[in-house]
Amino acid sequence: MTYTNRNGYQLPNLTLPPQKKHPLGKYGRMRLNFLKTHRRGTYTTLLTEAKLSEHLWEIEQTAKEQVRQTVEQMAEEQGMNEQMKRQNPMLWVQTMNNLKALAEEIVLNQLIFV
Repeated sequence: MTYTNRNGYQLPNLTLPPQKKHPLGKYGRMRLNFLKTHRRGTYTTLLTEAKLSEHLWEIEQTAKEQVRQTVEQMAEEQGMNEQMKRQNPMLWVQTMNNLKALAEEIVLNQLIFV
């Protein structure tokens, strides 16, 4: 280990191992913010073990997929199909937006904020 002398103190030259950079989307950023504010220990562990970026990427991908699947499932249960989309597009858009908001709320509580 190497050291740097600063004001008479020997400080170790600590560096984090390189991490693979992944672009973060909405869910990855939300998870990062949650870890920083509510799970400092987990955040620090993931950061020092060079696993934070990979963890956030996995959360991002998993959350997107779960939201998509949940919306599809709820839309099918409520009869939201192409015929409904053609007959009453405003009702279809309103319902799909509501379903997406509900699916995101479920995913946030089950995956992001735990």
